[in-house]
Amino acid sequence: MERQPSQDRYPTIDGRLGGVRESLENQTINLAKRVAELISSNVRYPNGDPVDCVIANSCIGGIAEATACEDQFRRENVGVSLTVTPCWCYGSETMDMDPQRPRAVFGFNGTERPGAVYLAAVLAGHSQKGIPAFGHTVKLPDNVHDTLDKRTNPTWPTTWFAPTVTGRGAFTSTYEVMNHWGANHCVMTAGHVGHLFITLVSIHRIPFYMHNVDESKVFRPSAWNAFGTDNLEGADFRACQNFGPLYRRH
Repeated sequence: MERQPSQDRYPTIDGRLGGVRESLENQTINLAKRVAELISSNVRYPNGDPVDCVIANSCIGGIAEATACEDQFRRENVGVSLTVTPCWCYGSETMDMDPQRPRAVFGFNGTERPGAVYLAAVLAGHSQKGIPAFGHTVKLPDNVHDTLDKRTNPTWPTTWFAPTVTGRGAFTSTYEVMNHWGANHCVMTAGHVGHLFITLVSIHRIPFYMHNVDESKVFRPSAWNAFGTDNLEGADFRACQNFGPLYRRH
């Protein structure tokens, strides 16, 4: 009988020795086991059997362990990957690199170390390398949020803000804004100058990605109309690709 493809649990960990990694080993592997149990009890193959979940032989804190894990998963016929972690990890050193394997990332913020920060960082790493991954988030009750917020490093600056949502695309909701940012980094300005920056970069033939400025305030060269009149962000990319940058290396 042909073996069904397995699902892997890919437990990543902060690889810094001397107290950091050691304090997270059991927590991380137990998280992987709980997630595997959850999936095995709720997801089944077409023949009705519970899916086979394969957990890495060790937590993955660096490139050597990531490579060993990949060898294990190839032997175990793993077809789908789920990275799980309760803590910050070094993204590009720990990420699952197989370009053919569908993957998701589960960063849990229920510890003193921010797993959700790793989630955002490693998703950006996957995007940079052209390896799509999927991550999801939930809204926690206030008392839970307060507990977690106080368990992260209190010296980190915390700035809460609500982006202006438009109901479309990346600005459908606050979560979609964060999801499209990738690594949680962006450029923001205090003041009503966003439309001026959009005009400036279009003059320099640089596509502008992700904004929530009202279209009535946005000025682009008239030639942009030939590249689309509905999705103007897409028109930016097509026009800039066609004309090339205004300033280039000669």
